[in-house]
Amino acid sequence: FDGSSITWTQFLADITAFAGSSVRVGFLLRSDSNPNSVSTGWYVDDVFFEGVNTTTSRERYEVLSRFALHGSYPNPFHHTITIPFDLPLKAEVILRVFDAVGREIGRFDYGLREAARRQEVVVDGGWLASGTYFFSLEVRTHKGLRTKTGSFTLLR
Repeated sequence: FDGSSITWTQFLADITAFAGSSVRVGFLLRSDSNPNSVSTGWYVDDVFFEGVNTTTSRERYEVLSRFALHGSYPNPFHHTITIPFDLPLKAEVILRVFDAVGREIGRFDYGLREAARRQEVVVDGGWLASGTYFFSLEVRTHKGLRTKTGSFTLLR
C-alpha cells in the first residue's frame, strides 16, 4: 500500500447450511508478497450477516468483534464526563471509580445493556474533588467478565 489508493474486496459466504446452529467466523489474512506470514497491515471492516427472521423480512446485523473502550471526553472535565465503549454482547455494565492511591470510591451500576457500537455512560463529578481518578468499566456477559480501565481528570 503506497497511500495513493485503497482497494476493497468483498467476499460472500453462504452459511445457510448451518441454520439453527452456532457458527464461528474467523479471518486469516496473508500478504501477497509473503504467503507464509500473516500480515499486520490488513483491516477488516463492515462485517454483516444477513438472514431471514420469523416474519420473513431480511435483516442486516453488524457484528462487533470485541469490547472496546474509547477516549473519555471532555478530559479534563468540570462537571460531567462521557465514557464511550463498544459492547459486542448484551451485558451488565458497572463502572468503578478509584482515587490516586487505588481505593475504590464509587460504583455505578448501569444495568443490562444491549449489544451496540458506541454505547456510553455519563459520570457526574459533582461528588469528587479536583484531581486525577482511575476507572474500570466492567461488562458481564454469559461468556464471563471483561474489564477495561482508564483515567480522567476533574478540574474545579
